[in-house]
Amino acid sequence: MEELQETYADKSVKKETKKDDKFNEKNAKLAELYEDAAEYEEELEQLEKELDIIKNTSFENLIKSLSFNNANNRDFESELKNIVLSKIDEDKKREVESLTFEEFSKLNYVDEIKSIIQQHWELLIEIKKEHIKEEHSNLKIMGLKPHFVKKIYKQVNGLN
Repeated sequence: MEELQETYADKSVKKETKKDDKFNEKNAKLAELYEDAAEYEEELEQLEKELDIIKNTSFENLIKSLSFNNANNRDFESELKNIVLSKIDEDKKREVESLTFEEFSKLNYVDEIKSIIQQHWELLIEIKKEHIKEEHSNLKIMGLKPHFVKKIYKQVNGLN
């Protein structure tokens, strides 16, 4: 009788293991569906932090403040200078091209420059939000609830 119990006990363990494996595989596949949205959400969070810095920091300290928590080693000085150069009129562009970003603070239209930078970040944030909406729409089209898939993604990746 004990042999029969051991035999059946082993089979039940094997069935549970197979169910767990299938469950984990399904969760892993669901998590993969959320990877792009999760990446966009992470980028959005970073952009919102940067926008907050841009709004609340003096122009003179902008590069230093943005670079302080720069995990990606971005070159904010050239990034900001290129943004400004792409958005100002030709007369101002000639004046600004030869300056370093720090020297921009000496210009009499520094508030306009800061406004250009802020508007650029706000646009980037709106684009990221739109990407997230698209990813969520794609999940809905598949018959999935985005918040559920996000929860599975966090579980699979050990995030909270």
